[in-house]
Amino acid sequence: MSNVKPSPPESPAAGGGMEPEELGRINQALTEQVRALTERLETLENRDLPAHELEKRSLTGQLETARRELRTVAEERDAARQQVETLQRRRQVEQLAGQHRFSDAAYLDYLLAQSSVALEDETQVAAFMSELARRSPKLFKLDLKAGSGTVPAPPTGVEAAAGDLVTLISRAPEYR
Repeated sequence: MSNVKPSPPESPAAGGGMEPEELGRINQALTEQVRALTERLETLENRDLPAHELEKRSLTGQLETARRELRTVAEERDAARQQVETLQRRRQVEQLAGQHRFSDAAYLDYLLAQSSVALEDETQVAAFMSELARRSPKLFKLDLKAGSGTVPAPPTGVEAAAGDLVTLISRAPEYR
């Protein structure tokens, strides 16, 4: 077994700023040394152990690996479930916004969450939407019919020439 210890790299604060590539090579070399020493340690520890103890250690390692994988899969499952629930809520809120002609579905989702309105309870949602329409009608789209209103008459005289400075000056009265 080698007792060679690599010297620690100089820190950038000490004035020995090393390049990232060089630090990567040092890190890789140190990682390989740690792996080799760990294997050597396990070999020395296992040299005098009986066969059943070696089997027990092997199974314990496999059990820990399986537990880590199970934890990882459970976390992925929970994240996927949360994502599905978020997408379903967003779809429900967008449908609700469309039905009531609400202009911003994301803001509606915020308002529903702030008011703790359960989307499953239709009476609670209807009461909330009618109260919101009464309090803040500007948040809802309007029903407008084409052709409503009148077109203003075209401007005449000075109003027509207001944008043309040369015409205004030519029409100005002269004083002598």
